[in-house]
Amino acid sequence: MREPYVLLFMLATKHHYRDVIVSRNEVLCSPDEETKIEKGRPVTLQTAVGIIDAKETVSHLPEGWEPDLIVVKLDASLRQVPKNLAAFSCPKVLIIGAPHQFFKPLTNLLDYLESESFDLIVSDHDRHHLHWFRRNGHQRVHWIPGLNFRLCERPVRSPSLRQAIFVGQIGAHHPYRKSMFEYLLRSGLPVTTQLAPPNKAADLYASSSISLNGSLNGDLNLRVFEILGAGGLLLTDRISPDSGLQQLFTDGKDLVLYDGCEDLQNKVKKYLENEDEALAIRRSGQARLLKEHSPDLKRHQFLDLVFEERECPLFALNDKRYQFLTSFSNGSLREEISQYEFLQELHISAYRIIAYAKDFENVLSFAQDLPRLELRSLDKLEQDYAECPLAGLHEEHVLILDGSEGDLTLLANLAQRFVGRYIIALGAFGQESKLGDSLRELGFDEVEGRKNVFKLSYELAAISRWQGLGTKNAILRELLEVDKSRLGLEELIFISQVALSVGDLRGCLVFLYHCISLDRSLVDVYVAIAEIHCQLGEIDEAYIALNEARRIGEIPGETVALWEEVSSKVEKLAPLISKYEDRCQGGTRLACKEPLRVLVYTNLFPPQEMGGYGRKMWEFAYELKRRGHELYVLTGDAPYLYKEPQGDEGSLEPFTRRHLKLFGKWANGSSELTHDGPGTLSIVKENQLEARRAIHDFKPDCCLMGNLDLIGDYAIPEFTSREIPVVQCMGNFTTGWLDGFTPDQRWFRPGPASECLRDDLINNGFDLHQPNTLYPGARIDHFYRHVLPSTDIPRIAFAGLLMEYKGPHTLVEALCQLHKAGLQFEATIAGDSTDQIFVRGLKSRIAQAGLEEQVLFPGFLNRSQLIELFCKSNILAFPSIFEEPFGISQVEAMASGLAVIASGRGGSKEIIRDEVDGLHFEGGNIEDLARKIALLISDPERWTRLAEAGRERAMQFSIPATVDKIEELFNEMRLAALT
Repeated sequence: MREPYVLLFMLATKHHYRDVIVSRNEVLCSPDEETKIEKGRPVTLQTAVGIIDAKETVSHLPEGWEPDLIVVKLDASLRQVPKNLAAFSCPKVLIIGAPHQFFKPLTNLLDYLESESFDLIVSDHDRHHLHWFRRNGHQRVHWIPGLNFRLCERPVRSPSLRQAIFVGQIGAHHPYRKSMFEYLLRSGLPVTTQLAPPNKAADLYASSSISLNGSLNGDLNLRVFEILGAGGLLLTDRISPDSGLQQLFTDGKDLVLYDGCEDLQNKVKKYLENEDEALAIRRSGQARLLKEHSPDLKRHQFLDLVFEERECPLFALNDKRYQFLTSFSNGSLREEISQYEFLQELHISAYRIIAYAKDFENVLSFAQDLPRLELRSLDKLEQDYAECPLAGLHEEHVLILDGSEGDLTLLANLAQRFVGRYIIALGAFGQESKLGDSLRELGFDEVEGRKNVFKLSYELAAISRWQGLGTKNAILRELLEVDKSRLGLEELIFISQVALSVGDLRGCLVFLYHCISLDRSLVDVYVAIAEIHCQLGEIDEAYIALNEARRIGEIPGETVALWEEVSSKVEKLAPLISKYEDRCQGGTRLACKEPLRVLVYTNLFPPQEMGGYGRKMWEFAYELKRRGHELYVLTGDAPYLYKEPQGDEGSLEPFTRRHLKLFGKWANGSSELTHDGPGTLSIVKENQLEARRAIHDFKPDCCLMGNLDLIGDYAIPEFTSREIPVVQCMGNFTTGWLDGFTPDQRWFRPGPASECLRDDLINNGFDLHQPNTLYPGARIDHFYRHVLPSTDIPRIAFAGLLMEYKGPHTLVEALCQLHKAGLQFEATIAGDSTDQIFVRGLKSRIAQAGLEEQVLFPGFLNRSQLIELFCKSNILAFPSIFEEPFGISQVEAMASGLAVIASGRGGSKEIIRDEVDGLHFEGGNIEDLARKIALLISDPERWTRLAEAGRERAMQFSIPATVDKIEELFNEMRLAALT
């Protein structure tokens, strides 16, 4: 009799199967196969991925080739989905593939069966799922286990390798199996795992003492047949009785079943030590497989079933479950299947599932299929989680509510007492929306795509409830699951207190540090962190936390003793502490060897200030004073620019004389002259006389000169003619010198704020002899923060003058684009301005976009307020559109741990190196700025890397580093005078 022509739509290439699966005249179709025709006979056919037309597929075969049988193997991956099967009059068989894995495996198969008609449905391993197909109305549903396994027979003899071997996949998609075998590996027993092709795998089974197997999710897999066929001693997990494994083979005679990790470990040890007993099981297992499950038998069993309707009695589905096909609830079958699939998804990665139900009969369709699902009565509803011996897995608790109860108050009370994360509501609820409302109040939400399946989504509600129930393990478990990025400060502090109450000190630290990452100015949180580190014996970490608190503000009185104790114990020379101290002090240098009398001469000096230049001169003066130099500051007086001093900002006022006159003012975004030519000259000469008086009274050794705008340059010769060294810190693209004036090069050193500014001044014709770049620097000691900010959502800061040339309008438009794209962010645009029309335009654009609550305009911020802003931010936008002399706010933000996105115009490009310690965007390009912000949102690892690198880079632009150079220049000129 001629072998039937069979068209096989399979899930893998031909070499994964035996040479003949069901017929010697079969053609295997697969998207992973190549088309092959040998001696005029088709062997394999390559098909497309996804939906394919079966009729069109046959048209590619030789003329006259028509199938007598079509076999489709399909699983939930839907990699190959044959359609148009009705075009064929021959029998059609669906082989159910892997309904124990993937998303909605049963639902997808049943959906396919509604679109295509089959004469027969066969499972080649998952017997325990066939009742779902019969209940769906498919009567010709059968089981032929091991239908397409490849037999690689080997003689049974004493093993040459004293080991337990597992051949196959152990990875992220096999969590329970992976954890089980990792447990075994840690036991010290001779266990090994590897991948191998079928023949090599058979050699390993035959030569090893023990061959291990573990179901992926309670399924009867082909490895059972392959190991027994090769004569290996099979140790496999005990799966549900309805899977059919124990119907096919006898535990302790043909193979060995284990129950959990400890039992597996004991049985591996036992059979490694009892070779004779192991050999007897190996012989029995192979003999039974060859007698009842050989490939020829499988092939004939399949063809007999298809063409003769003759079923092998051993595989008949005769038990009650398949004869009495009634629903266990009033809900739809599809809803029940969906709920089962959800439980199955939990089962694949759970050490155990404990289901609480009132009526066990109603949930047997769930329970008997999943070997690690255990049923418990409702009187044990508050039972706590047990510890799991397998790393990476959890015990899951599920509450199954019976819709026939109808009493929503009762059901809500059950949920109130439930210590678990999942609730399944069986059957139809007349008031199911009200049930959902009750569950949402307890922190549960319906799982997407799973009707009447609820998952705990607001962990804090459950944790608060579980505190009252005293379920410590449940709380500890849930603390690991909490999504910190969704919580605010108050919630984080609450949950840290919960962690502390159940003794989870490490967990408490995690939440407290996340608080700090959101706002790094929280003194009380730092103190709490320090106290926990002390309990854990981590003195260095406690010292850092307490010192961070002290740098922010005054620590509570009761904490002073703890600070003194920790300070006395910490080793200051330890690498961690030494590096931390250096950062906190901004790279502070030692006191000067030879104190000098330094006269500071500049047009503006805080607390009268606008922008960063006057601040820079104050910082240099303060550092010189701190090092032991004597100080005299001669500056202009602009009361309308006064800002209330903060902290130590008033400490230089006793040494400051605001005697210089200004021949203009700052308004409308620029400086404006308020005197005519003769009037200006008169003021310049008066300032010259003031410089002469200061020289006479103070007798300076040197002069640190700043910006000369609106005060004139006549003071320079007053110093150089008396051989008093002058270093001028230049922060503008003009020097402030009158036409044709060049300082005496022996006693004068220009100090442009960047190399870009230096080059620009030279290109504009200024004769700069021996220019030395003096970066303005930043007070790293004020801005540095030990903890980096969170990267949960962008909290963007702009800190600078709100003037058009600073580019805040570019940022505003970029924020509007981000908002339009649906991206979350917060932004603060801080700074002073002399152009209020421009500022009103920015605020109007934000209001027009509906972003008033997301984008704040706090105005001018003093240093303390700026530090506080950076403590709550994680990105600095520096969108300047003019050639910046430097850009001090970049350094301050970097020191604080913010990732900086800068236009890189002028000297600012010397601070930020693109993709090294920040990001550059094209100045004025709104789309490019929005893209760079979105880039950080999409790549938190890059965001953190740039923030860390930026914090290191900031150390190179510290105030002490620049003052070192100023001192060197003073000493260089003074030494030249002596020689």
